[in-house]
Formats: sequence, C-alpha cells, structure tokens
Amino acid sequence: AATKLLGFLNDAHMKDPEELTSTLRSSPTLLQDDESIEAAFKCGRDLFLISTKRIIVIDKKGITGKSVEYKSYPLMYNKAFSIKTEGHLEGSKAKVYTDDDDIEQELAKGEKDN
Repeated sequence: AATKLLGFLNDAHMKDPEELTSTLRSSPTLLQDDESIEAAFKCGRDLFLISTKRIIVIDKKGITGKSVEYKSYPLMYNKAFSIKTEGHLEGSKAKVYTDDDDIEQELAKGEKDN
C-alpha cells in the first residue's frame, strides 16, 4: 500500500500536446488563437505545460480537485532554467527561474500518456 501511495506522488508522465491544445481552446478557453502547447507533463492531478508563449501550471486543489488554480508565466520573463536528469532513486526535474517565483516540476521517465 505504501508503494502505491509513493507511486502516486511520483507519477509524472508526458501528455499529448496536440490534445491539450485542442482542450485548452474550449474548456477552459486558456490559449490564445496563435498559441499552442509544445510540451505537457502531468503529475498527480496537476499539469505543467510549455506553450509557444508561456509556461502554464494547472494546480487542482482540495480533496475533490474541483477548485483549480491557473498560473501563467510568459516566456519573456523567464530568467533561467535547470534540468536534473533521473538517477536510480530520483526522477528528472525541471526548474524555471522567473521574476515572480520559481517553478519546479517532476518530469516523465520516458513514458508518454496519450
């Protein structure tokens, strides 16, 4: 049981960018007409998206996940980034340094979930 719980906490995997581009043009309407998702990662209920214009973090809150927080970080305000590759006990991580706050995200272990 503990392994299953820990697996849920580190279940980061890639999502299909084209599918998310389509979804985020309608519900909710989050993307601009000339914007598309280039890379997408899902960890638990949350999404970390890199679009042609910005980084978007979609954070589902609470037990039910009905409350959702959307954070948008325009690419022009990103100062730097770092990537940590996966090891034996740890997965890969990306960190983006912005003017407001830093974004840290677990990345996939070579899997893609369509």
